[in-house]
Amino acid sequence: MLKIKYLLPVFALVLVFGLSNSAFAQVSCGTASTPVSRDTLTGLTEPAGDITFNCVQAGAGLSTAATITVDYQGAPITNSTTYPAGKPISITGGAAAPCTFGAGPTVLAGNVSNATGQIVITIPGEAAAMAAGTTCSFTLTGVLFGLAGTGKTTVVATLSVSPGNGLTLTSGQTTPTVVTAVLDGVCPGASGCAPGGVAAGAAAVFTTAGGAITPPGTNTITVKENYIDFFRSAAQFNGGFSTQGVQLLFTFAGMPTGSTMTCVGSMSAAGGLATGSATAITPASGIVAAATPTLLVEAAANVTTGAPVNLSAIDSIAEACTFAPGTAALPLAAGSITATVTIAPAGAAFCTAGAVCTAATTGQIPRYTAVTLGPVTVTNIIAATTNMLFPFVTLSAAYDSGFAIDNTTADPFGAPTAAGTGGARPQTGVVTLAFYPAAGQAAPAATAPFCVQSGAGGVAVAGLTCTTLDLTKSTFSGNGLGTGGTLAPGSSWSFLLSDLMKSTAAGSAFNGYAFGITGFSNSHSSSFVCDPSFAKFCIGGTALIVANPAIVGRNAAGTAGAGEILGH
Repeated sequence: MLKIKYLLPVFALVLVFGLSNSAFAQVSCGTASTPVSRDTLTGLTEPAGDITFNCVQAGAGLSTAATITVDYQGAPITNSTTYPAGKPISITGGAAAPCTFGAGPTVLAGNVSNATGQIVITIPGEAAAMAAGTTCSFTLTGVLFGLAGTGKTTVVATLSVSPGNGLTLTSGQTTPTVVTAVLDGVCPGASGCAPGGVAAGAAAVFTTAGGAITPPGTNTITVKENYIDFFRSAAQFNGGFSTQGVQLLFTFAGMPTGSTMTCVGSMSAAGGLATGSATAITPASGIVAAATPTLLVEAAANVTTGAPVNLSAIDSIAEACTFAPGTAALPLAAGSITATVTIAPAGAAFCTAGAVCTAATTGQIPRYTAVTLGPVTVTNIIAATTNMLFPFVTLSAAYDSGFAIDNTTADPFGAPTAAGTGGARPQTGVVTLAFYPAAGQAAPAATAPFCVQSGAGGVAVAGLTCTTLDLTKSTFSGNGLGTGGTLAPGSSWSFLLSDLMKSTAAGSAFNGYAFGITGFSNSHSSSFVCDPSFAKFCIGGTALIVANPAIVGRNAAGTAGAGEILGH
């Protein structure tokens, strides 16, 4: 019994001290947050949700001056109590009845720890007690975060009060969520999210013609947002207190000197780019030159309908860009034009000495770390060729084959126009012939594929080393070739397989098929099989034209199903 008698007073004393902070508080403040649903992982000025404090008079005494520390747990704060001017870090409410905190709670300029992400709110002591049960509310608002590099997937604040004489925070309400999710703006991004949000439908142009071919010389670069409200206009970001909308910087590489890309933008769903507006696309003309190969596109309301950018569905920004050779020297160098995309404008979280960036060129809202997406191929510059198939070619004691290959880039239709009308552009090139013998042949017939070129610099053949004709031996060249084995516009090269075989070590007989690849477009050819004396019979036909495999693969689906489509 003695043991119990001594323990009871001790337990009562502990209970009194444990309840003292709340039981004797004059003002008790609960919290509520209005979290931002989504912020961008690479963003440097991402809005935080507001935190509202609902303070209730719980006792008859007066609360004394106190401070509330809001710790954003390592999310740097990239704005201040003065920037941006229209929506700085501030306290709204708390200065008028029923509140009795004098001039009201404030955030002083020196009470923002930008790099570590902390804000101290100064709470004046009560001048008079509020009526019992009265609630005084005030809100911390206007905070912007630099989330790039933090690795955060959400942002939660931790609240604490000091010294707290008569002012407490309600238990269980000291960790409000201010950002629900932190996501990449476009995939793949810093987190490696998928599927990819940057894609291109590559176009193709000829090195010699420079103009569009099939598919046309217009490519489309599509950038897809990763979450429904990443693309925002200036009026939609940070409540409209921003310097511009979300931008995309397209940078082209591999453009020949003097060439151009003319781009027209669009946005899917309800939103749209203000096409033709200087605030939505730079340069306003949409013409990108090789010397300055960048295009800056900004999300904006539709210039025609006025419809705002859609914030409730996944949108895509598409740039349809048409290549033109401009003043570039022809023939163009073969290669690829690529594009990369960067969310813009790019910048830094802080300026000199860790100060908040406020200048027009460094303090943009929004701004992002520079993460490059791509590259994607937008235009392939390919050699101008004609690909031909000779389905049956033979050479034996009883038969010989003949060929006539024409360069029809000299024609009666006039000079080519920028619109793609008119005649062919005159071109000169060499001819490559690749022969594929049927299986089961015996010497002296060719038993393995072989290749012959009319001159140096012909189109390479996969898997074969080509022999170049020795034009000093006239029987090997037939008729019509010019200097260096080239075939000029308006010329026709005719020759016999029996003469051509003499330039190879493949054998003296052949039975199979052959491909012809010319170094110029608009070639048309025929082949024929005759008796060796060309006195008894001849039969032949025009070569089949094969779609350029650099543009349409031979396994590509045709109108009748999988496979190629051939023409004459």
